[in-house]
Amino acid sequence: MGRDGVSAMITGLMLLWFAWSTSGSSVRNKIVAHDGNGRYLVEAKTSRQILGPRPYVIGNLPASLTKVKDGLWVVDSTGHYSDSYNDVKWEPVKGNMSIDPRGSQSRDFLDDTVQGYDHTYIKGDE
Repeated sequence: MGRDGVSAMITGLMLLWFAWSTSGSSVRNKIVAHDGNGRYLVEAKTSRQILGPRPYVIGNLPASLTKVKDGLWVVDSTGHYSDSYNDVKWEPVKGNMSIDPRGSQSRDFLDDTVQGYDHTYIKGDE
C-alpha cells in the first residue's frame, strides 16, 4: 500500500468523520422549568447539546445561554443576562419539551432568511 494509499485512506476516513459529525443531531436536552417570561431551565450535559451541531448558523438560538451548574443551563430569550438566576421563580413544565436550535436541521438557511422564516426553538410533544 505505499504512501499514496495511506494518504487516500486517511483522506477517506476524514471525509467519513466529517459526514458523520454533520449528519444527525447532537441536540439532547430537556426543559425542566420555565418562568413564564421567556426563560427556560434546561438539562443538558454540555452547551453543544443545546446549541446543536451548527451553532454558527444565523439565528440559531436567539437567546442567551448560561450555565447554572453541571448539567443545568438557563436559556434566556428576554435579552437580560444575569450572573445569578436564583431570584427567578421557576415553574415545572408539563410534558416533554426541549430546545431545538435552528442549526440542528438541514435546510436552506439563505432561502429561509429571504422568505422571512421564523424558527421557534421550543419543541414540545404536542
